[in-house]
Amino acid sequence: MANLRVRPGAKTGQIHHVTPENAGWTYVGFDLWKRAAGETVAGGLPDKEV
Repeated sequence: MANLRVRPGAKTGQIHHVTPENAGWTYVGFDLWKRAAGETVAGGLPDKEV
């Protein structure tokens, strides 16, 4: 289960970017963002469900 631990790539902004390919999964991926109060993040891909 140690392979489930992922260290943050940054202290602010996009912290994690996990794809099915880099996680060894079939379908699920996600991004984790750390934002300042009032800051927003928008995004998405046309071929992906959000």
